[in-house]
Amino acid sequence: MKPVLIALILAAGLHLVCLGLTIQHAAGAETKQLLPAIIDFTRQIEADEIAIGTPADRIDILKPATPGTC
Repeated sequence: MKPVLIALILAAGLHLVCLGLTIQHAAGAETKQLLPAIIDFTRQIEADEIAIGTPADRIDILKPATPGTC
């Protein structure tokens, strides 16, 4: 799978988790009840950032080895 597609899938999954937490909170769940899920969510974000790498790293990998080549 292409790295961009993997990053998109990971981002979509995290977005859905965030949306679920928001809906639960809006429905009346207390923050202290959601705290374990929020902590897990932040750990997932950190793990995904490590897995994806920084955009600069991705650009360096995708650049051609010699100038003028595609």
